[in-house]
Amino acid sequence: MLLAALAWVVVDGRESARIATARDLALQGVRLRDVDDLAARLVGAAAVELHADAGTRAALIGTLLAGRQGDLPGASDVRDLALSADGRIALSADAHERVVRWELAPQGLPGRGLLVTASSTLQDRLDASAVALTADGRTGLIGGRDGSVRVWEMSGHSRSRTVVAGDGVRPVSAVALSRDGGRAVAGFDGGGVVFWDAAGGQIRRPSAVHASAVSSAGLSSDGRRALTVSEDKAVVWDLADPARPVQAGVLTRPGGPWGAGALSADGRTAVTGNQVWDVGDPARPRRLATLPGVRSLVIGVALTSDGSGAVTGEDGGRVGWWGLRDRVRPVLLADLPGAPGPVGAVALSADGGVAMSAAAGWGVRSWLVGGISGDPLRDVCADSALRALRVTPETWAKIAGGVGWPDGLGDPGPHNPCPAL
Repeated sequence: MLLAALAWVVVDGRESARIATARDLALQGVRLRDVDDLAARLVGAAAVELHADAGTRAALIGTLLAGRQGDLPGASDVRDLALSADGRIALSADAHERVVRWELAPQGLPGRGLLVTASSTLQDRLDASAVALTADGRTGLIGGRDGSVRVWEMSGHSRSRTVVAGDGVRPVSAVALSRDGGRAVAGFDGGGVVFWDAAGGQIRRPSAVHASAVSSAGLSSDGRRALTVSEDKAVVWDLADPARPVQAGVLTRPGGPWGAGALSADGRTAVTGNQVWDVGDPARPRRLATLPGVRSLVIGVALTSDGSGAVTGEDGGRVGWWGLRDRVRPVLLADLPGAPGPVGAVALSADGGVAMSAAAGWGVRSWLVGGISGDPLRDVCADSALRALRVTPETWAKIAGGVGWPDGLGDPGPHNPCPAL
């Protein structure tokens, strides 16, 4: 009995030392991010291999994301964001009455992030409150605080036309476009909703839709289904006949407010706040799951075209990147690092490769989130340069910040943290 107890103490002591070493290595990986990206990923991967817990995994994900981000230079106080399907064109509306078109270009991975440049300012002194883009990024929809809705053609010389004239009383709070720009929806602070069909030039204003401000609007790629969200309810619309928008289904809140929502381009998946819905049959929406661990009110949501991924912005400043391939069991793939403050505007490319978020009083950050799977060791080891490394004692002494070679990793000479990946 005594020998067994002593053996347990020895084992427990070794495990405690192993955990402490792994956490020291994880911190060293964080310190190396701006010094030597490859060394940072190598040390972080060794930490996860030694002891994979929430801390070491989060540190390695943060290191991976640090080399995949880019800020929009000069952007501040951004009210809304939109992103083209391929993640190469963005549109932002800010409180300084500017609407800016941006170009995003990956600089090569890993560790090179996104190069973001301002392509053009569509118009100064345009007090815009909501923006949307077509899939190709050539047409934008801009809602104003004066209640107007404008369509902008951005190929060649930018030009606009007014779809809805403003009344100066009810600001536009949300807009959405179909893939080709043929159909649009706008929601207003007063709870009103407007649908527009370019082919027939038809504008429809259904009455008695929302009792409070429309916080979000979504439209399927074919323009045949829409979602409008307010504090009181979310409505799924059947737009098969553009002349007669039909309130097909209503999503009910399970508890507190839900802040914002989004509809996938295929029209099958909706996220309202922290709730995941199947709206494939718009007349019979089904709540499938709750996003686990959401910390505060979700005030920004964007979805991939097939609903397999989502990005959320919270009132408390958190930006979450979610996997929804199994919509009944959503998984948080990563917390995307940003600035403190409410994140009310987010955007996501169609394939989930590029995500963006805007925080009030701060700016806009973008990330290459493609390949972030929730398994940071596998993700970081996708880099052939890291897989080819062999850690010698001399290399380890230079990068480990005084942490000796851990016994749990075997012999240092032939070691690589990606042996089986």
